[in-house]
Amino acid sequence: MPHLQSIRLEYGQEVEILAVSIMEDGDPTAFLTDNGYDFVLLLNGDEVAATYGIRGTPGLMVLDRDRRVHFDLRELPPFAMPSGGSLGHRKKAAYQAPYWAAEVRKSIDALLTARSAR
Repeated sequence: MPHLQSIRLEYGQEVEILAVSIMEDGDPTAFLTDNGYDFVLLLNGDEVAATYGIRGTPGLMVLDRDRRVHFDLRELPPFAMPSGGSLGHRKKAAYQAPYWAAEVRKSIDALLTARSAR
């Protein structure tokens, strides 16, 4: 999520980050506030998640204004994890986050370039 916040700051009003709360296991509003994230929070987002086939976290997508998917984290090629030891879900996600963020930026840049070409 820190990488998504950096994208939010980098692109300003050009990009809106939506945090969709699914399988709530705490206070998502407090989590965002406590960590300094200024995403738009959609509570009870199970229906939104189902619409896009998200069944767990992290679910990460880039959509255009017409809600067409231009990036889906699940479509990235597998990422080589460091050898040795077993990493939990959270640590694996943290290790891969810079790679994901770079791919998200590529997708956003392509969308913005296409939009400005119109």
